Amino acid sequence: MEALKKKCMNQRIIALVVLVIIGGILICATGFSAFRSLFPTEINGGSDLSSMEGKYVTYEMAMPLDCYESIGTVSEDNEETLKQYAYVVYDQEGDFFFGIVRDKKYDDEMYEMEVAVWNYIFMQTDTLPASVTINGTVVEMDSEDVGYFEDVLTDYEYYGIDVSNPVYYYIEEGRVGTTDLTEAWVMTIIGLALIIGGIIWVLWGLKSWDKNIKKYLAAHPEVSRTQLDLEVASGNVMNNKCTIIGKNYIFVLDSVIKISSLDKLCWGYYYEHSGRNRVTQMRLFFADGEKLFVNASEENTKEMLVYLNEKLPYVVLGYDKKLEQMYNKDRQQFLGLKYYPGKQAE
Repeated sequence: MEALKKKCMNQRIIALVVLVIIGGILICATGFSAFRSLFPTEINGGSDLSSMEGKYVTYEMAMPLDCYESIGTVSEDNEETLKQYAYVVYDQEGDFFFGIVRDKKYDDEMYEMEVAVWNYIFMQTDTLPASVTINGTVVEMDSEDVGYFEDVLTDYEYYGIDVSNPVYYYIEEGRVGTTDLTEAWVMTIIGLALIIGGIIWVLWGLKSWDKNIKKYLAAHPEVSRTQLDLEVASGNVMNNKCTIIGKNYIFVLDSVIKISSLDKLCWGYYYEHSGRNRVTQMRLFFADGEKLFVNASEENTKEMLVYLNEKLPYVVLGYDKKLEQMYNKDRQQFLGLKYYPGKQAE
C-alpha cells in the first residue's frame, strides 16, 4: 500500500505546485503591494517629497484648503465618470503646500475640514479640525496638475497668504505604486489562500489518502486489509499506472484511492465531453447502483474494458441511450441482459 500512498501524494503535490504557481503569479502581479503597505514611510514637516516619489507613505493631514482638480475616467461613449478629487493641503510644520488625491466619497468630509481650516485662518476659531491619516503613494504632478494647483494658490495671495513654498507632488491615497491597494489585497489574499490551502490539502492527504479503503473495510467486515494488499500487489496496473485491476477489486489512484468490488460490475463504456473543460473517462456501473468514473484516454479506456470483459464476460460494454434509460428505470431488466445469465453460468 505504500506505493499507492506515494502515488496519491504525488497527485496532491502536483496540484500544490500548480496552486503555488497561480498564487505566486497573483501576488507578484501586484508587485507585493499589499505587503509594502504594511510599512509606510511617515511624512512630516521636514520630509523631502521629491526623494519619496513612488514610495508608500503615511501623513497626518490637518489643513486641506481647497479642491484644485476633479479626476474622472471617460468611457467609450464619451461620458465621464468622476472618481477622485485633488486637494491643496498646507503643512503647517514644514510651511509648504502640496496635494492630496482622495476618492470622491470623501468630498463631503474634506469640505467640512476645509471650512473649519479657513475659520481657523480667519481667526473665527482657535482650533484646527482633527487630523485625518492619509496612506498612499507620492506622485510628481504633471504639467496639467501644476497648472490647476498654481491657479488655486494664486487666489490665496489675495488673502495675504504666502504661497512661495509650493511642492509639486501629491499623495494618491489608496495606491501602492501604480496598484490599487484594495485590488492588491484581494489578489494577495486569493494568492495566499491558494498556497496555504494547497499545503493544508497535501498535509491532510497524509491522513486521508486511504479513507475510501477504510470506509470500504468498515462496510465489509468480511474483507481484510491483507486481502486488499494482495489484490494491489497481484493486480494489473493500467491507465498510466493510475488504475489497478485485481482479481476481485478495481483501485483508482487519484488524490485519494477509489475502490470498488468487481463482483457487481455490470456495465462500462467510454465517455467524452468536448469543449473548454474536456473530460475523457471510463464509466463503470454496478448492479447495486454504484458508479465509478475513471479519468482515462479513449485508448486506455478501451484497453481496460477489453481486459475487464475477458475477466467478466457478462459486463455490457458500450453506450446506448436505451441502455442508460433501462439501467436507471428498470435495473432488473438491464441485469437480465447479461449480468444474471453470466452469474448463473459461473
